[in-house]
Amino acid sequence: MNAFEKMVHFLQAEAEAPETFGVFHIIAFAVIMAAAVLLCLKFRDCDAKTYRRIVLAAWIVMVICEIYRELVFSMDVEDGVAVWDYAWYQFPFQLCATPLYVFPLVALLPEGKLHDAVMFYVATFAFFGGLVVCIYPGDVFCDYIGINYQSLLHHGLQVIIGALTIVYNRNRYLHKHYFYAVAVFAALLSVALVLDVVGYHVLVSNGMDDTFNMFFISPYFECTLPILDTVYTAVPYPVFLAIYVLGFMLVSAIIF
Repeated sequence: MNAFEKMVHFLQAEAEAPETFGVFHIIAFAVIMAAAVLLCLKFRDCDAKTYRRIVLAAWIVMVICEIYRELVFSMDVEDGVAVWDYAWYQFPFQLCATPLYVFPLVALLPEGKLHDAVMFYVATFAFFGGLVVCIYPGDVFCDYIGINYQSLLHHGLQVIIGALTIVYNRNRYLHKHYFYAVAVFAALLSVALVLDVVGYHVLVSNGMDDTFNMFFISPYFECTLPILDTVYTAVPYPVFLAIYVLGFMLVSAIIF
């Protein structure tokens, strides 16, 4: 192994996966909630420039951590030799990965409908996605020590920025803003579905059997999200997809 591969191998340090509602999870959740409250209190009346800088800083941290995550899951060591094999099931286009794409838009786009759309998406769909994982991480926890910290940091920032965005916009909510957020969700969902179909056929044609299930809506792989996993196996795929979309829209409407 070269020096870079040795570094990645070092970062793959393992330990028993933390338990959901265990000490590690509870402490991490408390820290995330405290950070969200403190940030909201301190910056609830900040100007647009400060808000954008906070979002951009969170995005930079997320990107760095995501690069680390991709490296850790893509390298194995066999007989002292590094073997690189991209983990397609970890491809960063799940609902909780969408801040990697929308945060820079929130930070950099000029004021207008498109900026409002991505900003209110962060305050609804993205906030909900991060909060669910923070409350019930489930199989997000794994044997890689660093990945567990990365996962909670990523989803924690998703919650913190989502909460700040809610508070920051508390005096300007209009019904149209919710539908702007839905439009962003629909666009991202459509991209995920195209990736699922194209990705599946590309992987199969190359003799790979990796699970590729972006947004967990692939017609080829079962959904593993709680509750929706039962729906997936109980109804035809189009019905599942409709329930999936309407469910996320309903929860986000409640948050809105």
